[in-house]
Amino acid sequence: MTVVQKRFEIAWIPGDGIGPEVSEAASSLIERAAARAGARIEWTRFPWGCDYYQETGGMMPKDALGR
Repeated sequence: MTVVQKRFEIAWIPGDGIGPEVSEAASSLIERAAARAGARIEWTRFPWGCDYYQETGGMMPKDALGR
């Protein structure tokens, strides 16, 4: 019997608006719930948000939506 595992790709801006520690805790819970349901999460973390803005003067790079 072949087991097909569902896979979800999620783009994530950790901490933007709620704090990085909350985002990290939430992602852990999401991964555990997905595993129990036979699914796998693939995260793509982007460093955009308030800290990025303070460092660069922009919220995201110009090619952000294409990523």
